[in-house]
Amino acid sequence: MMKPLFLCFVAFINFGCSNLLLDNKYVYKTPVQKGYESYFKKNKNALDPIEGIWTEYAVGILYGDNKVIKREVEPKRAIWIVIKKGNFFEVLDVNGKQYFFDASLKPTGKKDVYQFECIIHETKDRFSTSAKLIESNRLEMAYDAPKGFFNKVYESSAKDSKKDLELYWEVQWLKSPLKN
Repeated sequence: MMKPLFLCFVAFINFGCSNLLLDNKYVYKTPVQKGYESYFKKNKNALDPIEGIWTEYAVGILYGDNKVIKREVEPKRAIWIVIKKGNFFEVLDVNGKQYFFDASLKPTGKKDVYQFECIIHETKDRFSTSAKLIESNRLEMAYDAPKGFFNKVYESSAKDSKKDLELYWEVQWLKSPLKN
């Protein structure tokens, strides 16, 4: 009698836990992220299309002497909050901060094209690239990783290699839908 009851209990726990893993409602969100979600919902009719919460997906391609050495896929690499600040859009992390970087998107003269600019505090690297908004829910950009930042992250690889190493990123940001 105890064995069937125990098996039912284990099956119930297993089913309940597996549903938690599959249910996106249980994904942790910071209080700041929740606050911005609420702000974006309340003001959705007054927002610029670029404003919102974005999830970054990236593919890094490591080159050595102009030959592909490695491709690295980073799904859901980061979550960014984009909010209007004067005549540009500030890019914040999920805590509403810019700890190790200052990043922004500035409108260009072309429809749905923005200039993405970033300064990395620790290495003083700056980079800028064009970002294209596609159907108001996808932002695409590509850029070479700044040398100082690349050398810091891949320090041992860069020192040990006799090749001229470069890292190229192809990046997509997908906008989180506003749920009512």
